[in-house]
Amino acid sequence: MIKHYQATIEQAIEFISSISDEAYLGQNQSSSIGAHTRHIIDHFRVIKSALDSDSLIVDYEDRDRGNSIETDKDSALKALEFLSSWLNELKIEKLNQECVVRAEVSNADSCITNCRSTIAREIMFAASHAVHHYALMKNLIADIQLISAPNNFGVAPSTVQFQR
Repeated sequence: MIKHYQATIEQAIEFISSISDEAYLGQNQSSSIGAHTRHIIDHFRVIKSALDSDSLIVDYEDRDRGNSIETDKDSALKALEFLSSWLNELKIEKLNQECVVRAEVSNADSCITNCRSTIAREIMFAASHAVHHYALMKNLIADIQLISAPNNFGVAPSTVQFQR
């Protein structure tokens, strides 16, 4: 299971390595590949942070907006490679640990909600959420640079399996 999540991170590394710095920044767009990448990294980072601190609180509100990952491909690649290594070294028994997930659930007014989960479920969510953002990133690159993303980049695993 972990190797599949690691493969999801490796997809981002391959994609980001293949695009220009200008494409990564996505100037003159409402969003950027860099912003999507930072968002993806944030999700995995807070899961790792929950395990590292033994608090077991996966706080999806702990966003690191405006950091170098949004504007510097090398920073993003280093962070993604770090996450890939972390997943590779993650012990199976850690996956079954229960955790508390903290997230904002309202656009109208602040409503931060806590619920119970497991580390395995949250890593599964982060990987699935990453694929969703990969699809958005694939659309952004189509508007900027005359390259195509890898074949299954931004395609959900269940869709890939269905198409076989």
